[in-house]
Amino acid sequence: MRARRTRRIGSIVLEETPLPSPGPELVQAALIEAVRETGFSLLKNSGPLESAIHRIELLASAIGNTWPADFRTMLIERMDDWLGPLLTSSGALDALDGGQIADAALTLLDWPLPRDLARLAPLRWETPAGRIVEIDYSAEGGPRVECKVQEAYGLGVHPAIADGRIPLTVALLSPAMRPVAMTRDLPAFWRGGYSDMRKDMRGRYPKHDWPDDPAAATPTSRAKPRQH
Repeated sequence: MRARRTRRIGSIVLEETPLPSPGPELVQAALIEAVRETGFSLLKNSGPLESAIHRIELLASAIGNTWPADFRTMLIERMDDWLGPLLTSSGALDALDGGQIADAALTLLDWPLPRDLARLAPLRWETPAGRIVEIDYSAEGGPRVECKVQEAYGLGVHPAIADGRIPLTVALLSPAMRPVAMTRDLPAFWRGGYSDMRKDMRGRYPKHDWPDDPAAATPTSRAKPRQH
């Protein structure tokens, strides 16, 4: 980091004088203040941190107890406690890894909340076909996952997190990976809207499986095998 003394009128710089390099404590304080004023987007990879914030505040609204309802504000107010130590070792925002940042933020939670976060609000969900997909906690309307229709066959209980309190929004995709349905109740969708969707999809994608009873069908991520 470089320090400069600047004289200006509005946006017009009149004079700029280089200053001696600031000490580590001043650098750390300046970086923390910059993040506090600008937001976490100033961090090189704030994705894992934003995900942690969404997950924690979601659990606070669903479960309450000791989960902080406004974790973002807590992070801003106590930035010296969790971001400061990272900057002491790295000295630069660009040097911080996204996972490191999120892990440091979780140190503000009382134990065993950091451990419970992974169980109650996991980062990923496994489809019945065995594929691992990311859970989007920033999605409008609540946490959402995407998978092909065929990958969800056989699912008789709708997937949920937080010990069943929060159903996932499941975006069902066509074989071309385009959304064809969105549901928070798969069993009801299999019994209702699936029938009309099946009629349309069978004509467009005849090489893929569109069973009469998707709740009892075998999930797959592949097209139907070729007939010899």
